[in-house]
Amino acid sequence: MSRQFHFDLKRPCAHCPFVNTAERTPLTHGRAVELVSAIRDEGKTFVCHETSDSLGSKSVHDQQCAGVMLLVDKEKGLAGHSLFRIAMFLKILDPANLDRTAPVFASFEAFTEANKET
Repeated sequence: MSRQFHFDLKRPCAHCPFVNTAERTPLTHGRAVELVSAIRDEGKTFVCHETSDSLGSKSVHDQQCAGVMLLVDKEKGLAGHSLFRIAMFLKILDPANLDRTAPVFASFEAFTEANKET
């Protein structure tokens, strides 16, 4: 069965590395910098680890990480990211559905700074 990629998440999971809470999954500083470069600078994506088969999820629907979508939206708007712009054009991503009260980091820089401690 082929895996599918979706934009249905509205809020980051409790352990999302992109939320600014004690429950988040910390990353090494190097990995955080690598993710910022890939997502912000190269237009790549990040699948929610709770929906990814790599961590044993039984889901066949990889979901785009809501934390990433919210952080990109804060930095440059979802239309500033090529994949999200295409998803909005195809009407498979509706930015109005994202929970903007979720405690994501204020910026990619704040995200990388928070991961300097690990």
